[in-house]
Amino acid sequence: MLLLTKAPEKFEIQYCKVEGVRAELFDKLLAVMEVKHSANRKTELLDVVRPLCVFVAQLPNYVLNTKKLNPIALAVRDTILNAREPAAFFSLICRRRAALSVLLPMQPPINRATFVKTLKAAIDELRAAFPELQDRLRKKLARRL
Repeated sequence: MLLLTKAPEKFEIQYCKVEGVRAELFDKLLAVMEVKHSANRKTELLDVVRPLCVFVAQLPNYVLNTKKLNPIALAVRDTILNAREPAAFFSLICRRRAALSVLLPMQPPINRATFVKTLKAAIDELRAAFPELQDRLRKKLARRL
């Protein structure tokens, strides 16, 4: 707060209204990420962005650095890691066709359900990457012994 009062020009306030189709999309994304959401309040930008950022921040170093993932999972991981502000990330999510055209080049435009399903698959792959590495290492060690 002290920095805000001394240098307010370094800060900006952004307002992102989530309603209509965007609200439906965000509710589906919350369900995919298994985030509990209060039914009596509207979905807000940070309700979706925060869990995604926390999820990626808690990934093991192997998952953050490996290239041995599906291109979509890599793109999702890198998009989240490179996001610098919620509003930009919000617009990327809401422009799902544009987002998936980056993730799935040469594909026709897709609907919300396909986008959410694709994002869930990428998140699941990121979540499973390190345990799969551990299993592969265990099996290799067991064969050597």
